[in-house]
Amino acid sequence: MAALRLEIVTPDQVVLSSDVEYVGAPGVDGEFGVLAGHIPLLTALSIGTLVYRIGNKDYMAFIAGGFAEVADNKITILAQAAELAENIDVERAEKDIEGNTPGHYFVEVQLRTIAMDTWASLEHEMKYKHKIKNPEMIGKELKRVADELASCDVSMQTLRHLIREED
Repeated sequence: MAALRLEIVTPDQVVLSSDVEYVGAPGVDGEFGVLAGHIPLLTALSIGTLVYRIGNKDYMAFIAGGFAEVADNKITILAQAAELAENIDVERAEKDIEGNTPGHYFVEVQLRTIAMDTWASLEHEMKYKHKIKNPEMIGKELKRVADELASCDVSMQTLRHLIREED
């Protein structure tokens, strides 16, 4: 398959510059996908998860709005903020909430994105790849994910409480 160049850029840095096979992004009018040979496109992005595929593996990045431009087998994401999923530091995000630092909404969305991505990955493994066949193993994984979701909910409740105190 022909390569598609993906660049994710914020005002501070180039977050990613890589050849990929597919990009799925959260547009303001709904999610959209891009493959090599896509027609030119310029669209606004909403806050959410951007998915990109290299080989047979999907990767994720969190983006906080911005714009996407597709032209000549290249997609450029110009985002206000962006972070690759593997670089999101949950402890830092929770400290930001506890410390009442700016960007509460951004942190809440990051935590929710981590939880949703974890759940979606587990569900995909169980349903489509059938890598988790042992029912006991499935139960343990579901408990682990439920614990992560509960942790995110506690963090989000703390965040909402702090935001209410600011108002």
